Amino acid sequence: MSFCSVNELQKFSFEDCVVAKAYLTGGQVRFSLEAVRVKPDNSQNKNYTESYADTADLDLKEGEVLSLVKEGWRMYNADNVLEQEVPDEPVPADAWRDIAERLTGAYLFSVKELPAEGAPADDAGSARRTAVLRFEIPPEVEFDTEPTESYELTVSFTDSYLRWDRYLNKVQS
Repeated sequence: MSFCSVNELQKFSFEDCVVAKAYLTGGQVRFSLEAVRVKPDNSQNKNYTESYADTADLDLKEGEVLSLVKEGWRMYNADNVLEQEVPDEPVPADAWRDIAERLTGAYLFSVKELPAEGAPADDAGSARRTAVLRFEIPPEVEFDTEPTESYELTVSFTDSYLRWDRYLNKVQS
């Protein structure tokens, strides 16, 4: 890969991002992503404008899934009266691989690295990083009004690497 950004998750925008492939297995937390936006202050951006990266690989080294939660939702009527509520539901570890397969084609709309204070340490005593990734699986029928499935993945890792080969167009405002 021509470009490699290390520990700069906050210097990307994921709002248009689509997951091409997800891997959540035995210490491996990796995603192949499309439509990642590289912000102007990213160390790998020499154009100083927000631009799309070509297909990019996000690798969270020594990744450990701390939790995977299917997000709940609430439905209100026009009078703002709660009609239906579905609570958050933790996904058991033995189902993570199945969810990873379902994430192909999902939107990765948010990646937030949490502040380091209180972060768990690895065996060598160095602080680990923690990030929360949020996904939405699009409905099968394009304009379906039913609630969509969304997931929140919390991951602990040592370093983040985002790699891509080339830039595409700059983001139009």
